[in-house]
Amino acid sequence: MDFFSQTFEQAIPQLRKEMLAAFSGQQTQSGFRSVWEHFEEIINPILIRFLTQAPLSIPEANITVAKSKSTYPDLKILFRGNLYAIDVKSGEDKTDPWYDIGRLDTYQEKRLDKYADEFSVVVRWKGRKPSQVVNVYIEPVYRTVGFKESADGILYRPYDGKLRPKPWVYFDQGKSFWKDKEHFKQGFAASKNFRQKSYILEWYRGMDEAQRLQVRKDLDAVDKGVAVKIDEDILKDEPAD
Repeated sequence: MDFFSQTFEQAIPQLRKEMLAAFSGQQTQSGFRSVWEHFEEIINPILIRFLTQAPLSIPEANITVAKSKSTYPDLKILFRGNLYAIDVKSGEDKTDPWYDIGRLDTYQEKRLDKYADEFSVVVRWKGRKPSQVVNVYIEPVYRTVGFKESADGILYRPYDGKLRPKPWVYFDQGKSFWKDKEHFKQGFAASKNFRQKSYILEWYRGMDEAQRLQVRKDLDAVDKGVAVKIDEDILKDEPAD
């Protein structure tokens, strides 16, 4: 673990304490679809104050604050030549969280290869107009990801492959399905392969015999290194979360 990550993780208890104190007694009239804006208005200044003070002493010019909900991360930090991400997430108290954590098909390139480390600040809230914060959890992102038993890998939403979080009870107990980042990467690879194979088998199952024969010929050609015509457009990345 490098200096940034070690320093940030050591500060988590104090950061949680400050955030919970800032939310204490506060209520917001924001609708549940925009309550995240209120959370970021409270949380970001606390994080920026910590990041810009000793021992990290990061210049504010090296901290990029997201200007929209669709931009990842909420805080992008440049420190000693490396990029770090801190993102604010939230979920309603009465049901397990189901927020986005990136996508299987782009996570390697846009997250794992890009950032030296990623952290999540997860806000648990209850009520609607007003809404009230129940708890705040701060962890490395990989620790927040859930488990998909059928894939023996990370949890994702089937139709678009977006990663999904663990249940609230795991947040409360400080537990994770993934013992370290390498274990998470194994789970990531397992789910990515499982989802791809599932698509292939589902499409194949719906084909008639002539189509299946053509697919087998195409697969044989691919194995031999022969070019096979495909729709290149479906391979292009869609926008990230």
